[in-house]
Amino acid sequence: GDFIKFEFNLDDLSYEVPESTMANDMKVLINSDTFSDITFVVEGFEIRAHKIMLIRSSYFRAMLTGCMIEAGQPVIYIEEVSYDIFLKVLEYLYTDQVEVVFEDAMDLFAAADLFDVPRLKAICEKTMLEKICIENAASIFHAADAHSAVVLREKSLHYILKHFEPISKTSDFEEMARSNVDLVVEILRNR
Repeated sequence: GDFIKFEFNLDDLSYEVPESTMANDMKVLINSDTFSDITFVVEGFEIRAHKIMLIRSSYFRAMLTGCMIEAGQPVIYIEEVSYDIFLKVLEYLYTDQVEVVFEDAMDLFAAADLFDVPRLKAICEKTMLEKICIENAASIFHAADAHSAVVLREKSLHYILKHFEPISKTSDFEEMARSNVDLVVEILRNR
């Protein structure tokens, strides 16, 4: 028969290592029954999870190790965040990465604050700062204040002071003034 001849150079020491598949392998486990050992209910929907992945968050670590009332319960209800945002938090905890779009950044930031995931908070802060503009600066400043995001708060305050006139006429600024007049006082003091 015909033989296929392979030619290779033994002096060539280069070797390509395949890319890591860990993030994708772990992403498949999000909301999967495979080896899952905990169930969350968010907005009426069940989400299956794995305790070993959740302990990256000190909030969940406390919840699962007996420091909180939920420890030992087979189903845990999450009221504070939406279904989609909770899945994004899980994606980050499982894979150490998540795509943060500006429209979700504020809610995801609040969830990362609630569940104590500092790096995810920083990713959200970066996304918001990259998209700060006249229309949204006041709401970003307001959220940063509410969630004790020091860097985001300082940078959005600086942006507001730099562009005060047009920002003060936006609906976001009016909303911030209605719900937290102290922030407006702080802005005016710094002008």
